[in-house]
Amino acid sequence: MQHPDHRDMWRRQILALTGALLFTSLFWLAADLLGGGSAVPLLTLVYWGGVLVMTWLSWSGRSRHWSDPALTLWHMLWSILFVTLAILTTPAVRPVMMMAYLTILPFGVLGLGWRSFLALCLMEVCCYSLASLSVDSGTLLDERLDILMGLGFLLTVMAFGLIGREVMVLRDVVVRRNRELRIAMARIEALAVRDDLTGLCNRRHFESMIERARAAATRDFRPFVLALVEVDHFDDLHDTHGERCADRVQAELGMMVQAMVREVDLVGRFGDGVFAVLLANAGLLAGEQVLERVRGRVASDAFAIEQVRITLSIAVTQYQSTDTVEALLHRVELLLEEARQQGGNLVMSEGTGLV
Repeated sequence: MQHPDHRDMWRRQILALTGALLFTSLFWLAADLLGGGSAVPLLTLVYWGGVLVMTWLSWSGRSRHWSDPALTLWHMLWSILFVTLAILTTPAVRPVMMMAYLTILPFGVLGLGWRSFLALCLMEVCCYSLASLSVDSGTLLDERLDILMGLGFLLTVMAFGLIGREVMVLRDVVVRRNRELRIAMARIEALAVRDDLTGLCNRRHFESMIERARAAATRDFRPFVLALVEVDHFDDLHDTHGERCADRVQAELGMMVQAMVREVDLVGRFGDGVFAVLLANAGLLAGEQVLERVRGRVASDAFAIEQVRITLSIAVTQYQSTDTVEALLHRVELLLEEARQQGGNLVMSEGTGLV
């Protein structure tokens, strides 16, 4: 699927090529009907050469690091120069090509900043004035008509400039609000999968990741280990030291466990004083060894500002090909209950206990 920015750039390039085709077609038609077309072939060739170079720069990706990869401003400047030279080299086409100035401006409404757009409007007025002064009208009537046409052109360009600025302001508002909406949605998604207290994934997201690991294990024959980690006598800790201390202990414990496993592994909070660990591409023995290191480290450290000492009951099981998520969780919960009954501060796996 194409990136939206790429589609937008290609759409602008197609519009630029379409505009170039219309400009040159109008120039050839006017020169054919009104006469004086000796400079038409050379001017057209030079103009299309510039257009194709800019199109190649965009489509080849060489302009992707520029502030405007579609080269909208350069396309517009090149077209203004073409129209101006067309009038200067072929005065007979002036009444027709004057209107071409106005058709260039809409291309910049969505592609330029408002300062650049207003500067472009001013440039068109200057080019129009230069073209008008360089062509001899010949009669007083034509001079008056030129003045009226010039005023009309000036008012039209001013209207384009004002309306274009308003459109750009609205565009910037929409872009800013869309950015804020994306940030808000990202925060909502993070809240939906993250535990507020520890920053780890919550139980619902963890269980969905178990299902994903189960699918990968079935497809690629990659084993994984699931463990439940429970703080022994967590209710007594909560009652003795208070809720804030219990929360700090859980937050510090979560960070410690996360730091002791690999980046590919997953740690989540299952409830008060209970964490879950998923060790990817690991067998039961490797899982026991990792969780034993966690148990020993926690038993030797103190937590929170109260310097609380805690121990862990840990249950470890390996995924079997016949397991559902529910069956795997049920098995590891039974192991955790057995670890509690044996007094805690141990790692209990299927048939093996490490003290």
